[in-house]
Amino acid sequence: MAGQIQTIRGVPGGIMVDGEAKVLTEVYDGYKWDTVAVHNSGAAVASGQQFYYFRDLTDKNLIDCNITQQRRISRGEEMEVKTIGAHVSCRQPDGAQQATLDIMWAVERLYLELKVNKKPVSEGPIAVYQSGLGVTGYSSRTTTDVLTNGVASQAAVRPLYKNIDLTSEHDIEGQMTHFSAAWLTTYTAPTIAAADAILLRLFLGGRIKVGITRG
Repeated sequence: MAGQIQTIRGVPGGIMVDGEAKVLTEVYDGYKWDTVAVHNSGAAVASGQQFYYFRDLTDKNLIDCNITQQRRISRGEEMEVKTIGAHVSCRQPDGAQQATLDIMWAVERLYLELKVNKKPVSEGPIAVYQSGLGVTGYSSRTTTDVLTNGVASQAAVRPLYKNIDLTSEHDIEGQMTHFSAAWLTTYTAPTIAAADAILLRLFLGGRIKVGITRG
């Protein structure tokens, strides 16, 4: 007699086989990401000004953000985060060249804190979080530099000492802060208009497990 198989309602990947519950999943390497726009509406970026990842999702398309609920991966997903990387866009969505000096400032003066369930799991200057993604080189056509945060090579990305395990029950917070340099009398933050905002993506890379049924 053939075994009876049926899905378990409300359990992604869950099936019943002859009365026994099982969860079937598939695993793949991938990323979860979000993008923030760094600016201060035409004024100098303020000391202590903060920008938040995984919080403000309204109207963002897949190219800029691939999570669908605030601070959470999708229900039924699990993720083993192996790398954390930040990528500064060299061009704005309309193709306009991003100011080279602004890109350098963002990498060197912005500070990231990543928390899971309000507990810090990683923090440091953006320069620490090399993504291994993006373009490298020089474009003679535009006579402007093309910059990346580190080398555009996955082999150059340092993995985390201890992987970060996430489920849809974990609350993820990414908080980026501009710290001024009060100890330097000459420090002045750049003035960045909203139309010229620096787009800075945060990538969480690793192994993603998801149920093969919707549940």
